[in-house]
Amino acid sequence: DDYLSKVVKKLRDHEILYIADEIQTGFCRTGKMFAVEWYGVEPDIMTVGKGIASGLPIAATLISDEISEVLSPIDHCSTYGGNALVCAAGLENIKILMEERYDERALKLGSLFLERLKEIAERQEMIGDVRGKGLMIGVELVKDKEKKVPAPDLAEAVRLEAQKRGVLLNTGGVHGCVLRIQPPIAITEEQAERALNVIEDSMRAVR
Repeated sequence: DDYLSKVVKKLRDHEILYIADEIQTGFCRTGKMFAVEWYGVEPDIMTVGKGIASGLPIAATLISDEISEVLSPIDHCSTYGGNALVCAAGLENIKILMEERYDERALKLGSLFLERLKEIAERQEMIGDVRGKGLMIGVELVKDKEKKVPAPDLAEAVRLEAQKRGVLLNTGGVHGCVLRIQPPIAITEEQAERALNVIEDSMRAVR
């Protein structure tokens, strides 16, 4: 868990800017407003999107005071930037996320997913690892549980089977063998349980 802080320290030592991409991880996805909070680091620049307005087309680049001093307003303008309607929706969405504590919600439901997935891993030889924070979870599928041989074909088969059963997953990782589980942070506990059942049933079906 101290990997990122060590990287940032090295950047600081060499006077290199630290740019954090929080487009997927930001706005409560990992159980905190921004994922960098888990590691106690502060970016010079942060990119955000997706979770700002929950589907509306808006993204932003956040910069430190130090960087803002060397930029003029014209340096970062765009033809459709700052759309008033979308910005208003984004502000309201952020307000709801904060007031209704969606960070805590993601943390609670993420703990449920991780606990259940680790239980499933004890029954399924294809699961090599379960990891994640909040509602951003990865399940690594392998051909051999001890040697951790990647199984991308198996991951794709599980993804397609789950899709047939009504649950959307994605695959990722260096070898394409990680099931990416990133449900809406507004998901209910009942929906989470159903999704977990579908995931295990899909693994049984393709085994």
